[in-house]
Amino acid sequence: AMSASLLVILNPWAGRGRGAKYRGSTLRGLKHAGLAFELAETTGPGHALARAREAGANGVTRIIGAGGDGTVHDVANALLDKNRFEEAIEVNRAALERDPGDALGYNQLRRALTGLNQFEEILVVTQQWREWADAHNDKESAGQAAFHRGTALAALGQLDEAVDSFIESQDLN
Repeated sequence: AMSASLLVILNPWAGRGRGAKYRGSTLRGLKHAGLAFELAETTGPGHALARAREAGANGVTRIIGAGGDGTVHDVANALLDKNRFEEAIEVNRAALERDPGDALGYNQLRRALTGLNQFEEILVVTQQWREWADAHNDKESAGQAAFHRGTALAALGQLDEAVDSFIESQDLN
């Protein structure tokens, strides 16, 4: 059972082992800040998601994901599963700052914004995603961005524009 309200999910293999290398300084910093926390090190794919879900069920109020994209996405998925949309938005915006081409980050951010009916903001996010995809000649991401832009436009009642986006997404794939 969890005793602390803060869980640190650390992937020791992230960044070719940098997760393990920086474990000590991360934990010392949290202790120095006077924070009571529990540490969970991931052992393989999906482990961070399982620990984050378990933590939410056991009353943990804050989760720090210390690792790469996989760790961050697992934590965000656990938040989305619990309809903790604001926190999922924070996690994914931070991930996208670090890696602006992170398709899963865009998709999770879109899911969280959809949960809050923030369709106008989805238009902004899908535009950013599309600009990144076009600049990097990533047709798959451009197609996904166009499709999700279409769903947001449809939700806003802009059906002609939505259909145009759906057609564009089809042409890109």
